[in-house]
Amino acid sequence: MAIMTASSTPAPKPGRVPRPPGPEGHWLTGNLRDFRQDRLGFLAECAWTYGVIVAIRLGPANFWVLNHPDSVEELLVHENRQFIKHFALRSAGPSLGEGLLDGEGDFWRRQRRLAQPAFHRDRIAAYGQDMLEYAERSLRAWADGQTRDVQAAMMRLTLEVFVKTLRR
Repeated sequence: MAIMTASSTPAPKPGRVPRPPGPEGHWLTGNLRDFRQDRLGFLAECAWTYGVIVAIRLGPANFWVLNHPDSVEELLVHENRQFIKHFALRSAGPSLGEGLLDGEGDFWRRQRRLAQPAFHRDRIAAYGQDMLEYAERSLRAWADGQTRDVQAAMMRLTLEVFVKTLRR
C-alpha cells in the first residue's frame, strides 16, 4: 500500500484527473476519526469497498491510497519523475540533512545509487539471520493470551534490525 498526499500529485497537465472514489467523511475532519480509531481496518475497508485507488481526507489534507502492488510500482518506478515530495519532507533538509529522504531529481538519483549496494539481494539475504534472531527473541518475550500492540512491537523490531544491519 502506498499513500500519496495531494501535494504529491502529478505535475499539472492539460485536463483534470478525476478524483478516485472514497468514503465521504465529516465535512470538517474528513475521515480522520475513522482513521484514528483503526488505521489498518479503515484502510483495508477502503480498499475492499472502493478498489485499487482510493481518495481519503484527513482533516485538511487529501490523500490517494494505492492498494495494489502494480499501482505502487507504477508510481515509484515508472512515474516517479512526475511527482514531488510533500513540502514538509522537502523542508526537513536543515534538520535531516540532504539525502534520499528529502532529495529530488538528479541529486536523489545520485544518492540512491550510492545507497543501492546495501540493498543488493545478497546483502539482504545476509541480513536474514539477524532478522530471524531478533524476531525469535521478541516472540520469546510474548506470553500466550497476552494482548500486544502489534504496531509498536513491529516498529521496535524493525528499528532493532535496522540498527544491527547498519553496523555491518
